[in-house]
Amino acid sequence: MRSPLSELLDKEAWQQLQDEARTANDLQKQGMARTEALRCAKRLIEKSKKETSCHA
Repeated sequence: MRSPLSELLDKEAWQQLQDEARTANDLQKQGMARTEALRCAKRLIEKSKKETSCHA
């Protein structure tokens, strides 16, 4: 039977591992938000192109 990681590492190392995991998770969320923002901007640009070409 395996020991949990928290038992194998000392408190400081365990805390550092948790902090790094949290940072990685935050960066991933920011990346997803950025991707979504880019998609939204792209849609708005396409929409504005269509509107301007129709009025020309």
